[in-house]
This record gives sequence, structure tokens and C-alpha cells, in this order.
Amino acid sequence: MNPSEYDLIDLCQVDPSLIVEAAYAAPHTFLGVAVYPENRLFLMKPAAYRLMRVQKNLCEKGLSLKVWDAYRPLALQKIMWDLVGDDRYIANPQTGSRHNRGCAVDCTLVDSHGREREMPTEYLHFSERAHRDFMELPAEAIQNRQ
Repeated sequence: MNPSEYDLIDLCQVDPSLIVEAAYAAPHTFLGVAVYPENRLFLMKPAAYRLMRVQKNLCEKGLSLKVWDAYRPLALQKIMWDLVGDDRYIANPQTGSRHNRGCAVDCTLVDSHGREREMPTEYLHFSERAHRDFMELPAEAIQNRQ
């Protein structure tokens, strides 16, 4: 990879069809305050282009992605860890996460009208129900999380 491939890129520049709703740009998360200055999210270019391919495939099926978080500064990771302190839901800032490296997104599926599809939980739901192997769910929720 050349140095420019490590640059962060705005997701809306990569694919304007993505629905970006930066959760941490609003006070309604478990943090209780907005910590991002605006509704913009970033990924490293290779990850952003892979996400664009996923979005293209979903659009062909009448679906889309709504993205809540992507690159996350380590300072925010530390705040989140101090509040939650459970590595099943928040990565320990000592090791960091793919979010801190600009290679992960928190997202959901929406239909062609922007309505969220059924998922096992709401965003930022820290319980067993949010685990990938939790199966006591409606079939649609299991299908959508795949």
C-alpha cells in the first residue's frame, strides 16, 4: 500500500447513496453528549471502497446501508471503555479496535425508503441478544444480521 491508501476518506464522497447518520454527532447515545462535530464518517480508502461494493450489491436488491460509526479516534475509545468496560461490546483502548484503525463500520440495513430492517437489537444495545450467536430471534432478524 502506498501512503495515500492509508488516508481517511469521507464515506459520502466515496458513495453518496450511503445513508450516514453519525451516532456520536448527537447526544442520544450512551455517552449523553455529541462528540463528533458533524454528521461525517471516515474510513481508510481500501475499507471505504469495499464498503462501496457492498452498497452497490445491496442497492441491486432494493436495500441500502445506514452507517452510524466508522473511524473512531482513540480518545473516544478510551471514554467509551471507561463507561462500558466490557470487551464484548467496546474494545479495550490498550489494544484498540478496527474502528481506531479506520477499518470498521457500525451499520444496519434499510429498505429503498430508508426504513430500518428488523435486527436483533437497536444500535448500541449491550446484551447477549446483540451477540452473533444469539438465535432466539425472529427469522427476519437473523437473516438481516447476516
